[in-house]
Amino acid sequence: MSYPQDQRNLYTFEVDLDESIANELKMIRENCPGAFFYKGQNLESAFFRQLFFELIGNPLFRNAYLTSPGQTIWLRRDIHAGILRSLCGLSRDQVRSQKSLQKRFVHHMILGISSVRSFFARFFHPSEKGKEKRKSCDDTAEQGKRLFFLAGAKFYRFFRNVLSSDTDHETEIIFYCPPDRGKPATEGVRIFSGARALSVFRLSASVPAGFRDFPAILLLFEEICELLRKETPEMVILAEGNTPEDELMSRAASFLGIPVVCVQHGWNPVISCGFRNLSFDLFLTWGSVFSDILKKYSPEQRFVEVGHHGIEASSAINPDKSGKVVSFFMQSPTRFISEDHWNQCLLLTETLARKYRTQTFVVRNHPNYPFSEEERHRLGLLPNIVLSLPEYETLDDLLSRSLIAISVFSTVLLESMIRGVIPLIFNPTPMPRYYPDLEARSCGFEVKTIKEALERMEQLLSDEELRESLLRSAEEQRKSFFIHTGMEAVRSLSGQLKMCRLTTC
Repeated sequence: MSYPQDQRNLYTFEVDLDESIANELKMIRENCPGAFFYKGQNLESAFFRQLFFELIGNPLFRNAYLTSPGQTIWLRRDIHAGILRSLCGLSRDQVRSQKSLQKRFVHHMILGISSVRSFFARFFHPSEKGKEKRKSCDDTAEQGKRLFFLAGAKFYRFFRNVLSSDTDHETEIIFYCPPDRGKPATEGVRIFSGARALSVFRLSASVPAGFRDFPAILLLFEEICELLRKETPEMVILAEGNTPEDELMSRAASFLGIPVVCVQHGWNPVISCGFRNLSFDLFLTWGSVFSDILKKYSPEQRFVEVGHHGIEASSAINPDKSGKVVSFFMQSPTRFISEDHWNQCLLLTETLARKYRTQTFVVRNHPNYPFSEEERHRLGLLPNIVLSLPEYETLDDLLSRSLIAISVFSTVLLESMIRGVIPLIFNPTPMPRYYPDLEARSCGFEVKTIKEALERMEQLLSDEELRESLLRSAEEQRKSFFIHTGMEAVRSLSGQLKMCRLTTC
């Protein structure tokens, strides 16, 4: 879909970018039958994700989209040029400027089809099958090693309950992203250095001169295969599964006959390329609501619901607001939440606190986006606003004393439903409605403006019957969202891992 310039924003940028990359890769497939297959593994999704993540984070590319006149054909031109540059040896100077791209686009299209066909003929072999045989269960120890291949420390913390309860298996934890500068390394965790050079547009300086046009993704595929040969795990476990590295691990493990299980970690209401065409042996979700949504985009993927082991459900439905707070869960500015949207969230907090002087409002900053001194002072001017700092109060503790939870699209909106807290989605961004639609399920409300938020808050604070109705509806649907929680979810997840090993051997 292509949007007129006056309707373009960060959300339409993602939609157009996703569609443009899909069209480019489709063109390659049509002109190069069997393209993207390497050692019997289809790496198209890995290429797609890496192109997407590189371009979505490029400010020059993004700003050009937001300001260029006319249709978005130039978006496809630049993506096409990037593919040619990275895969077919065209120099950066040849495709540097948007103006030159427009002048030579037709020439590049003709040249590109020939170059891409030549490239894939050299490196990709669709008829070549994986030559390394899958081990049978008899060939391995009764309880083998489980390899957790994770993006960073937050995913390690997510699996902590699972790891502590599993004393039967040797585990190896490897981060494929190094820790941020200044942050301590996680004890007992290794860093997979090969992933740091991953780029569709840039090759590692260590690549031998004769292989400079060999795509970095294929090099990483080989490095992951080498890692798996060395570690010899009985199973690989991933979290979220939406990165290029996740996809490459899945394909490399498939080539070597090692089962891969991906576990749902969070939820993004916008289904990007990272959550389409999933290829794991098993994908474990929180509940059927999420399985049903993801199944639409990955019909071949096997989904099983195990619940969320990182949260505990509350069995009490208590619409009484006495002593309860209204909590704002601020998110950091992202490609969807601009600084203006973030400031609107802060303004909503102040507006509500001024209107409801006897109600306590708690504002929690995102761990990666602390309040500035000026913002703390600004919020501190209102006596019924209290700050909740992630380093001093857990998410569970704040939810346990909350009546209403407000955020844009944080996962806490879903978690609040099973904690006896009413979610209020404040979405001033260009994004569509939250998906799944919590208001349509009678579990909460969604608003776009501060005026609408004030109206809904008046209803929620003044009408106990309404609050009870929303809480009961959420309770009735709890199992659809989170079939299990806490240790029940740990046991369910562990059982599925064991079954997966036995059924895929």
